[in-house]
Amino acid sequence: MKQTPRRDAGARRRRGWITPRLAPKRSGGLALIIAIGIGAPLPARAAPLPPSDLQIITSGDAGDLARIDLDAGLEPEAAELAIRRGRERLRADNAAVHYLQAMLLLPERSEKLLSVNGTADRFQRLAGEDFASGLRSTEVDTLLRAALQCQGCDFQVNTAGGAATPLPHLREATWLVEFMGICADYDLARGKPWSALRRYGDMRAVSRDIAGGVGFVSTLTGMKLEALQQERLLQALPRLLKAGVPAGTIEALSAHEERQAPTVRSAFAADSLFEDSLRRALRRLDDGRLDLFWAQLDELYGLRGTGSLRETAVLHQALREEELDDPQALASFAAGELRAYVRHVDRLVLLAEKPVAERREGLRTLHEELVADLSQGILTRRFAPVLPSFVREIEKNKRKICALHVLLAACAERERAGVFPGDLAALRAARPEVCAKDHLNGGELEYSVRKGSITIAWDDEGQDVKREMTMTWPTE
Repeated sequence: MKQTPRRDAGARRRRGWITPRLAPKRSGGLALIIAIGIGAPLPARAAPLPPSDLQIITSGDAGDLARIDLDAGLEPEAAELAIRRGRERLRADNAAVHYLQAMLLLPERSEKLLSVNGTADRFQRLAGEDFASGLRSTEVDTLLRAALQCQGCDFQVNTAGGAATPLPHLREATWLVEFMGICADYDLARGKPWSALRRYGDMRAVSRDIAGGVGFVSTLTGMKLEALQQERLLQALPRLLKAGVPAGTIEALSAHEERQAPTVRSAFAADSLFEDSLRRALRRLDDGRLDLFWAQLDELYGLRGTGSLRETAVLHQALREEELDDPQALASFAAGELRAYVRHVDRLVLLAEKPVAERREGLRTLHEELVADLSQGILTRRFAPVLPSFVREIEKNKRKICALHVLLAACAERERAGVFPGDLAALRAARPEVCAKDHLNGGELEYSVRKGSITIAWDDEGQDVKREMTMTWPTE
């Protein structure tokens, strides 16, 4: 049968349509083509898709999509479409319910599983040893597919306990994402690259759902898990390419973000633990429980060191000795502390969106104002040193996401043109949409090509060390 030359997938996307193709089946059936998009005509020689396949690829639910074997001969466009649709947020449901159920079904952290949890020789071990019994994840997969199609994710943490609120799901969330990584590596080692690619992307989606939870610790945990996902994908990239997964498809799926990465604004908006501690203390005061009022504030104060909040309040003239048992004076003190914290955080969020030089000057001014009057913002000063660090972690996460996008865009160009673009200017000439901004220092990421390898690097602020992402194009 005459072969029709395959067009560049990127060109198809730019014209507003995608033509996923299904490879011929062993039964001898003709290749089936779906034309989807804006005015894209069906090719004249295309045979009709069987209704069952059409439903699964174009409108199947999470369960149907989970049963699709992405490695059973699908053309890249069809596999990409199936992966995208598997993460469409269509269900008016709470993803956290499904995540928690999946966590309950996870296998134990056995020595055997931990031996392939990101280890250097894991692909060889996963290919040569029997791991099937420990990686039977059908139920977990089904729950994850359902979770990834939910419109919201709320672990319904009761923050009435304030800053000491336990978040036990975070530990299991870490194992959930690590287990997903092991399953992805297993698929790749056993000749199922498309299934592996889907799992690597699912890891990012779960990580971002975790990052959107209550408290700074949720944001930090989610970003840590996304860094794990980036590392696994980067290590798997040469194997995926060698197995026939197009670099353009990998880049397109990575660039398509169903869930947004944490921002400074969204992270502080989601954090209510500090404010809840102060409000809970005020309620205790209304109940006439001075002992519980001080217990609540001492718990908050003790999270960042030792010492007595009462002694500090008296020392800095926020309260007099005789006011330590005066409900009216204590209510005014707690309300003032709450206002000081909210005002500090609001300004910190605004500064995070400013250019680097303006941001640094603003942080200096903010600190000077905080220490100018020691009678105000005692609790805020306790936490102020870590808040800019938290902002920097969010910006570092944004920088790593940007670096991965640049690397994958360069790989897509390498696939198209046969060579990596020589520098950022050459990459931008081919891909004007590529952003290589270093979100922390305001400069640009470093881009270099050498002997078939590409490296994206940056200076780690405050440390005399250079961080980088490197990928070597696979040889035949």
